[in-house]
Amino acid sequence: MSDALLNDNPLRAADTSDSEHMSDNEAVDQEHDLNAYDLATDVDSDDPDAGTWVRNLRGFPRIPPFTGNPGLKVDFGDDPEPIDVYRFFINDEIIHHIKRETNRYARTAIEEKERAGPVSKRSLFGAWKPVSVCDLRNFFAICIHIGLVKKLKIHDYWSKHPALHTSYAAQIMPRDRFLAILAFLHVNDNATYVPYGQPDHDPIHKIRPFMSHLQKKFAEAYVPEQKIALDEAMCPFKGRSRFKVYMKDKPVKWGFKFYEVCESSSGYVCRLEMFCADKRYSNKPHDVVLRLMDPLLHKGYHVYMDNYYCYEPLCNHLAGHGATMVCGTARKDGQTLPKKDFVNIPIEKGRLDYGRKDQVVLTKWRDKRDVLSLSTMDKPELVRTQGRFELKEKPRCVVNYIQHMAGVDNSDQLISYLPMHRKTLKWWKKPFFHLLTLTTIQTLILTNKHREIRNRKKLSLEDVNAAAGRRQPEARLEGGLKCHYASPVPESTTHTRKAYSNCKVCYDKLKKMPDMTRQELRKRRKITSFWCGKCEVALCVHPCFELYHSKMDYTA
Repeated sequence: MSDALLNDNPLRAADTSDSEHMSDNEAVDQEHDLNAYDLATDVDSDDPDAGTWVRNLRGFPRIPPFTGNPGLKVDFGDDPEPIDVYRFFINDEIIHHIKRETNRYARTAIEEKERAGPVSKRSLFGAWKPVSVCDLRNFFAICIHIGLVKKLKIHDYWSKHPALHTSYAAQIMPRDRFLAILAFLHVNDNATYVPYGQPDHDPIHKIRPFMSHLQKKFAEAYVPEQKIALDEAMCPFKGRSRFKVYMKDKPVKWGFKFYEVCESSSGYVCRLEMFCADKRYSNKPHDVVLRLMDPLLHKGYHVYMDNYYCYEPLCNHLAGHGATMVCGTARKDGQTLPKKDFVNIPIEKGRLDYGRKDQVVLTKWRDKRDVLSLSTMDKPELVRTQGRFELKEKPRCVVNYIQHMAGVDNSDQLISYLPMHRKTLKWWKKPFFHLLTLTTIQTLILTNKHREIRNRKKLSLEDVNAAAGRRQPEARLEGGLKCHYASPVPESTTHTRKAYSNCKVCYDKLKKMPDMTRQELRKRRKITSFWCGKCEVALCVHPCFELYHSKMDYTA
């Protein structure tokens, strides 16, 4: 037995509540020698027990002050609507980027199709028109609506069958136009893709700009409170992908895995990263934790993790060099845990045992089975909590873990209520729409935080989705006529004749007339060679250009 242990006054192994009444001899009799493990970790030179497992709490816990500045970091105005928060995340910058890449991909695909043979004007390729910013915003509005209102097939959202009919999607965009945008939707330039096996290969190149944009915006909008949780979230996917994973303990067992750091109280995702087997970055648990926690270190955060990430060297490193406290469950086969002298020693049900190494306390509590936990902030003591039928004693670290670990699960639960999950041949569309759904969840959380500050009633997820999924033509009215300009319709990439198009105002007025057939509409339509360069909508110079940019209902 080590001298350090003999000279201490440790707590009795199985019961901390009577520790103050134990004699020195009783304490020594109860002691077990906890073996030291030679691993590279942070040690305190002033601690005589540094680097060894002992049964004393000398200098524990050393909790640094919280120096973070939690709260909203973006001014959404005095009375923001959900659409204001949503547009902060899905802003014009990312919309213009997706528009550019979608049109580029469509142009390339159409050219390849034309080289292979004649293209029908009624086909997806022949009927394609370049997508505009308004088109994309309305496309995303329908995608959110699809998560809100569930039907078996996408075509059912435009069905006129009495049992299936809903007018929302049809009022925003024709079905074929929606399907065309869905088919040609693209986020990154294929020409910049680096093949697998070569240096700088990015497995999620397809969605990298969108994901990087959201990572930045999530961090900019809000700083989390002191209690945060780190865990995995799953995006359902059963197709073929080399970085699809199986997680037996998750409700969604097959799919893409996201590492997330969430605020424990609200579930707001402040940091996220997609597991994609990227050889440029390590996917070892400690590297993932340090990468995700990097902006939050040295601020006194309390992070809760499960046994996949939580192990003694990492806890000591975060506490010693990161000023970050850790609490989490531990695995019995952890390499640095004292198995022979602690982990494998049986204790009675309801009893508590503990050991300390530097700034980490390992707690073993017997319930239906042994429960191991590591903590750098919770003393090894039993506290009374209300169980299902009666009061029950549990370790403080277990109580805090249960209370604060649910951040990621809360976010996952909200996403599961309103998913935009549709079968697709392209794997990247699954995580893309997962992130789009996550954005509406983030919108809900931030909107309600702002309303809570103003003592206003909180909104439901359905309210936020309905607001974010509303048709969004407001961009045409912003700034007045001075922000919009008429210019010639750009030449088509598929036709050599002079560029012209239907005037949107005239065309929409004709469509509202009763008994207007398709043939009659084609005869009476008005074509123009001018359009609004900002809205990318074809318009007659007079009076349609002014009507479109000054009236909400320009067909009245």
